[in-house]
Amino acid sequence: HTTENQLTCITEAYDGPLVGVSQSIRLLIGETYFDFPDAHFSYVQILGSSVSPTYGPHLGGTTVQIDGFGFSAGSAPPNVTMGEGIICDVTDVSDTQIICQTRPVDISHDLMLPVFLTIDGYHYDIPGGFF
Repeated sequence: HTTENQLTCITEAYDGPLVGVSQSIRLLIGETYFDFPDAHFSYVQILGSSVSPTYGPHLGGTTVQIDGFGFSAGSAPPNVTMGEGIICDVTDVSDTQIICQTRPVDISHDLMLPVFLTIDGYHYDIPGGFF
């Protein structure tokens, strides 16, 4: 996306070491490179560490807290799903915490569901689960 005063781009996946890595910004227009020595981009590791509470009623409405790191790193708010696409509506996000509210589910018995976090199209498993 480009405007007169802004250029937005999507970075490639980075598979190198993440600790202390900061990349300088270099822009290529046509055949000319433009360097921005005072501008840097850092990759962070997204890490979900816990889900609380780990259970709630099938009618939904449970406020769920997910703790971890890097949750505010994406260009769009994260999405939280449980099991096969059951959405938990995100109400608040910080770098270390996501708060979401469960929706009703049509399940007639207790069922442990894995919790997934999606940031910028990449999926992360959160340890534990929800039922």
